[in-house]
Amino acid sequence: MLANRQPSKPPTLPKGFSPAARKWWATVWDSPMAALWLEADVPSLVRLAALVELADSGDMAPQVLAEIRQLEDRFGLSPLARRRLQWELEQAAAADAEPVANQEERWLRAVSD
Repeated sequence: MLANRQPSKPPTLPKGFSPAARKWWATVWDSPMAALWLEADVPSLVRLAALVELADSGDMAPQVLAEIRQLEDRFGLSPLARRRLQWELEQAAAADAEPVANQEERWLRAVSD
């Protein structure tokens, strides 16, 4: 079970990226999914950040959007992707408790059939 695994310090995004791309980078590395990524995944995540930056700058070419979607799916960055990867978000609070306000209280765990 991977529910309690803490992500390590996020890698630094290379120079040349916009503030919007840096914000996206910080957001994805602050997500519960980051706990499951490996150092070997970083180059692909940097490529995804570059594609997100392209899309944010107005390049909405179908090829760019398709590659973004595929990489997001590989890294569990959508609810459907997490379902396909059999990752479930585990709430630290009980289901009948107040909603979780702090993202740090959410974790992923792998599930099997």
